Amino acid sequence: MKELKKDKRKRRKSAGLSFNQLKNKLMSVLDPISKGDLNLKDKFMEKTEDSEKNSSGQGAEKESGEIKYAPEKNKEGAPEKKEETYSKILSQVTSYKPADTQNLEEDARKVQAEKEVKAKITKLVGLARGKGVIYAVKVARKVEDNYTLDEFHDCLAHEFQAALIKEGLIKEI
Repeated sequence: MKELKKDKRKRRKSAGLSFNQLKNKLMSVLDPISKGDLNLKDKFMEKTEDSEKNSSGQGAEKESGEIKYAPEKNKEGAPEKKEETYSKILSQVTSYKPADTQNLEEDARKVQAEKEVKAKITKLVGLARGKGVIYAVKVARKVEDNYTLDEFHDCLAHEFQAALIKEGLIKEI
């Protein structure tokens, strides 16, 4: 612990500034805090009372001292519409049959034998179409190449989004 303090002192001395000089330099950059800034209750009560006067014109809330907050507006759209779209997508998903994992090692070796990342991705996409996405992801994990796995994920996400747009289930932004 003492060594740490000595190290800090050495760094300060090497910078050529004492503690007070550093403190003064820091304080000159910061804005001073006035006493009015510390009284947050009055500051916020004042703003809400002004907004209540402007919006409703009633003074009952002001007299009771009760603060009413307006509900936040959802910026992303109506939640009902999202749920409807989501349920449409899920209704079209068919149940999958777990792929045979006996050839997992062999398929992983075939993918790993490819030199180019694009060729690896092409093989993985072919496996996804033939034996299922879950099987292809298992093969990609067996390859133990994080870059290939990431690129495969991006490719699947892009193709899935394109398919959803084509089906009209989502809109392209």
